[in-house]
Amino acid sequence: MFKKPMNMVLCLSVMAALLWSPLARASWVVEQVEKMGSAGINVKTTMTFGDKVLRADNAEMNSSIIMDFKGNKMYMIQHAAKMYMELDIAALSAQMKDMIERVKVKDQGSMVVIKETGEHKTINGFACEKLAVVKNGKEVGEIWVTKDIKDKDVSGVYQQFFEMAGAQNQSQQAIERLEGLKKAISMGFPIQTVHIEEDGSKNIVEVLSAGQKTVSADYFVPPKDYQGRPMALPGMMAPQKQK
Repeated sequence: MFKKPMNMVLCLSVMAALLWSPLARASWVVEQVEKMGSAGINVKTTMTFGDKVLRADNAEMNSSIIMDFKGNKMYMIQHAAKMYMELDIAALSAQMKDMIERVKVKDQGSMVVIKETGEHKTINGFACEKLAVVKNGKEVGEIWVTKDIKDKDVSGVYQQFFEMAGAQNQSQQAIERLEGLKKAISMGFPIQTVHIEEDGSKNIVEVLSAGQKTVSADYFVPPKDYQGRPMALPGMMAPQKQK
């Protein structure tokens, strides 16, 4: 007479174990679009956050980037070719820090600052506050941040992702944009980022939606049947074999 209740309890226990095991966990999934004003290009990206790991998918290009900060690996995946490039995150981070320092020395006193404006509005359902991005007294952009996404782990991984992505673009403007974004993330999750180019055109990155869903840990590693190879960083020589 206790068979049905016991089976139900067992079923619930198994489901709970699966949901909280390393095989599956609740992850934040953020969909965003980047609108490049002068080029008239819109690029949509879906970002999935795990435990010290992030996966960014571009469906149009059939490609993905995985940042595994625990394993110190970055994977750049091309799904059509079933291949991926593997980079060392620590080396990429060191290169990024060096570039930032060189830009600061070259352009002392001209780095961007973030200023609170007290302006508020709702963007795609998120209550946001405007932060002005200012350089040499001139507003060169704005970042609208929300407190609705309160997961500090997500914000931390998001910041690391932009630092690593920025290491591939050595322009002064790109580095300044990253520095401003890092400061803004400490105040809230960026829902809309507007960067004003020198020609007056705007690049806008906007979060369309954000929510949680259960994702397998396998989603944060390259598929087993894909072929991978290491990738040397720009400006870095491959390690030499000792004689």
